[in-house]
Amino acid sequence: MNIALPRYTPYASGQHKLSVGLQPADPHHWFEPDHQWAEQMANKAVLLRFRHDAVVAALPGSGPAQEEL
Repeated sequence: MNIALPRYTPYASGQHKLSVGLQPADPHHWFEPDHQWAEQMANKAVLLRFRHDAVVAALPGSGPAQEEL
């Protein structure tokens, strides 16, 4: 697997200016999959299917919070 380099490097120039420009994210474009996304999702599917108990844990009583996700 190749390591994905950051797509955005706002401090690469060495100049830093603190600014706050918060705005709502477009729900259709808030997630930007990179070239490794498909491979990572396939790996997660294999882990969930064959090693579920090793990769998933939940505290007793956390069911309602899990349903929100």
